[in-house]
Amino acid sequence: MLETTSIDLSTTAVVLASEFPSHHDKTDIRRFIEYLIEHHRLGFVLCATEHASSSDVLENTKIRRIRTSVLHGMRLAELWLAGLFLKEILANRARIANVYIYYFSGAIIVALGAATVGIRVWIDFKSVPVKSLVLGKILRTLCAYVAHRCVFISPAIETSMFFGNPHIQRRTLPLGVDLTQMVSLAADGRSMRVLAERYGLRPCIRFVYLGILDRSRQLEDVLDAFLELAKEQESAQLLFIGGGPYLSTLKSRVDGSLSKFVVFTGPLEFEEAITLTACCHVGITYYPIRRYNVQPALKTLEYLSLGLPVIAVDTLGNRSYISHGANGWLIKDSKWSLHQTMKSILTNPDALERAHRYTKSVVASHDYTDIFSRSIPGIFA
Repeated sequence: MLETTSIDLSTTAVVLASEFPSHHDKTDIRRFIEYLIEHHRLGFVLCATEHASSSDVLENTKIRRIRTSVLHGMRLAELWLAGLFLKEILANRARIANVYIYYFSGAIIVALGAATVGIRVWIDFKSVPVKSLVLGKILRTLCAYVAHRCVFISPAIETSMFFGNPHIQRRTLPLGVDLTQMVSLAADGRSMRVLAERYGLRPCIRFVYLGILDRSRQLEDVLDAFLELAKEQESAQLLFIGGGPYLSTLKSRVDGSLSKFVVFTGPLEFEEAITLTACCHVGITYYPIRRYNVQPALKTLEYLSLGLPVIAVDTLGNRSYISHGANGWLIKDSKWSLHQTMKSILTNPDALERAHRYTKSVVASHDYTDIFSRSIPGIFA
């Protein structure tokens, strides 16, 4: 069992494996490492990313002062990446006493290998990248049993494991967003006008989906539900902000007569993506409930921080932030349910106005800076 004394981070390796497709992932990891460097002497950072250009997560003057090893690979090669991580750790095991792992599909390999040679392991369960429900539970459970300490970003992830180990130290952190930055971007009127003109925003109610366009999220339901609405009335517009492998497929589903109602931006820099999102009126968080039920609801929290009420599928994560009919609407994962909710919003503008007034009250306790200052020291105590 983990000792209660503070660990020596000069003998700690931090293992990061992610696509790093979004700004919040980069911000999360960058702030985490910067905090450790500011308050401790950190030993190793091992980072794997699918996109070589995304390795700028480590391009910071403070981070460059420490030993870093950036490993590039692909999503399908996570087991191979785990092997590279483990090889690096074992090669330096004389100087490594602790390994802090941001959870990814191959985390169990790193965790088992490190624990076998006597290295203490921390697992940070920030997401559930394994989409197979049973396999995901098995991997998370095995990782938890190997680890000395587990950190959860969502209580739902902890409860999604098959069983618990009473000897593991657990800590659950609240989800967070950079409220200062979000409010600043949402108040940038000049940039909002420029982006509104660039993407042809119409004077109507605008719905927005912000995020990666991935087949697993069944975003054709979002598009089809809206297109049915657009055939009935012309008082709405839908924005898909982000890129991804499903972008071209979604575009192909929109015929010429309806194209003026749907905007596909493709990949944008974070600042532009958030500012353009702030030009809209209602955020959409949509994916299959069964597959994503324990996923942390970061997208929903980001919408709320911008003052947008949210139409969100009724998952454990979204239920933590959405009060149905107050600051948003919880729906089934069906295009009919989404269509009916959007239609109701268009025909009841007073309800939308009331929802806008209640959006930011829930996010006040989820400021990123405050969470880090309160929580990170306790993780390494």
